[in-house]
Formats: sequence, structure tokens, C-alpha cells
Amino acid sequence: MSDESTFGARLTIAGQAWRWDGRRWVLSEEAPGRPRLVVAADDDASAAGGPVAGEPPRLPLAVVLPLRRWSVEKPWNSPQGIAFAAFALGPVVLVATGPDIRAASWAISLYFAAVWYLVLQRLIRPEPLARGLQAQIAVATGILGVLLAAGLERELAFGPSLVGATFGIGVPEELVKLAPVAIAGFVGGVSASPAAYLFLGTISGLSFGVAEAVVYSTGASVTGYAAEDSTGFLLTEFYRFVGDSLFHACTAGIACYFVGLALAFRTLARPLVTVGLVLTAVAHGAFDSFAFSGALWPCVVIEALIVLCFLSYVYSARDIATALGARLVGPPPAVALQSGAPVRVREPT
Repeated sequence: MSDESTFGARLTIAGQAWRWDGRRWVLSEEAPGRPRLVVAADDDASAAGGPVAGEPPRLPLAVVLPLRRWSVEKPWNSPQGIAFAAFALGPVVLVATGPDIRAASWAISLYFAAVWYLVLQRLIRPEPLARGLQAQIAVATGILGVLLAAGLERELAFGPSLVGATFGIGVPEELVKLAPVAIAGFVGGVSASPAAYLFLGTISGLSFGVAEAVVYSTGASVTGYAAEDSTGFLLTEFYRFVGDSLFHACTAGIACYFVGLALAFRTLARPLVTVGLVLTAVAHGAFDSFAFSGALWPCVVIEALIVLCFLSYVYSARDIATALGARLVGPPPAVALQSGAPVRVREPT
């Protein structure tokens, strides 16, 4: 490339305009009295890393591929980087390991539960909760809760009607999801806001959904349903792994929000817990009743109402607690109005 062809070329770096005068890059606009700033000239151009007159420009690979810098700074070595890498590599690692149907079901179900956990944490924004407490609730619901619910459903077996599904499925499942959170509050004395109890309920629901998805997925494979209707099996598994755990998280979150209110207002503990349990059990039972009959669009409507109800409680969690306290004992202290602060009121004896 000749000097003539590049003469007058301009570029902007960090807000400064530069011009090629045929031999070197100079600032195109210089302040009065300021000496000219030169990037490189003649034989010094190559030493400074700039272009040499008469030679085509060369791509500085060390700049666009800073491997040495990355090896020192390790930009991936952060909680966000590690989480992103885990979610990105998880599916291909699972495929490469070639697990059996049960192990694959656990892995896929846990994968999406982890995704929903992060989404719900970002949505609800509860105050800090001990990791150990969250793990205990997840394990208790995922193992003991699922076994207890399965046993109760086998014993009750009230049928697929609305009443039968409500008392035979809705009540047992919502009760076992609520129980670990209620025990943590009423027995363990965990002090947290109603919004935080809502979040703990979502953890319990996600854990229940994970275990349930594994049970149903393994059963569908064993019974041969996957071979009989591959499309139906694929869609069902998609819902089981992605949507079912969120369904359980929403209903458990609503019910456990009422547990949080009950802990703040002990004189109303029983009616509050009852309202939360009845509300979610009826919605759960209605969903399953229509699902048993094959009427899926009513299921869509019911689940949409559950999701909207859940979002509404997330949005109004602290306002409802404040308004309820004002009705019972007058306006609460200012600290109780702060975002994430536990509601603490002294009720009349």
C-alpha cells in the first residue's frame, strides 16, 4: 500500500481523532501550544507496534487473543463464570456419560430445578437465608415428603373428580411441601419475613417436583409409553422436567407465604395456614382433575391463574404483611417496612 493511497486516512481511538500524514499517525486536532503527539515514524513504527509505510497492516494476534492475560487473570474463575460454565457444559457432559434412564432423569430434573431456583431467587429477592436451612428443606421434601405423599395418595384414592383430586392429591402433596417449612418456623424458630418463607416454599416445591419427575419418567420408560407414543412422551417429559417443578414451586410458595404470616401474627396462625393450604390444594386438585380427563386447556387456564396468583403474592408480600399488622395492632415500626426485614409486631394479649 503506497503512502498516497493511505494519505489522509483517519480513525478514532478512545475519543481522539487521528490522521495518517503519509509517514505516521498524528492527532488531527491539536490544542494550541500542545506538542504534536506521534505514534510511530519511519523505522520506529515496527518497534512501536504501528504500521510501517509501504507495508500492509498486520493483525496483532496477541491483542485479539490475549491468552497470557487470561491465564493470569482467569476471568472464568468467579461464581457467575463457574455457574455459567456448569449450565453450559452440563447437557453435553450428561450425553457423553450415557447414563441409564433413572440417572438421566435425576440429572435433567435437577438441572432445570437449579435454573428455576436462580430465577426465583432473583424474582423474590428474599433476605439472606442459611444455605444449610435451604438444603434441609429440599432434602426433607424431596425424600420424606414424596414418600409420604405417595403413601397417602395410595391410601386415600378418592378418584379423579374435583373433590377426589383435591382431597386425594392436592391436600397430601401441598401438606408435605408445607410441612418442612412450617417445622423450620414453628419448631426451629427461623426468623424471617413472610417473603422469605415464600421463597423457602418454592425450594420445597422444586424439590418435590424433581422427585416426582424422576418417578414418572422412569415409570413411563418401563411401561413402554415412550415407544408407543414418542411425541407424546417427549412433550410429557418436557413438562415434567421444566414445568412441573415450577408448578409445585408456585403452589408451595403461596402456601408457605401464609406460614410466614402465621409466624408474624401468632393469634391468627391457624386460620392463616388453613387459608394457604386450602387455596393451593383446591387449585392443585382442579388441575389434576382436568388432567385425568384429558382436558388440557382448562389445565392451562388453572396453571396460568396459579402463576398470576404467585406473582401477585411476590409483588404484594410485604405490603400485605404491613396492612395485616396495621389492622391488628396499628402501624408496625419503620424497620418492619424495610425491604426484606422480618415483620415483628407485638399483638395484644
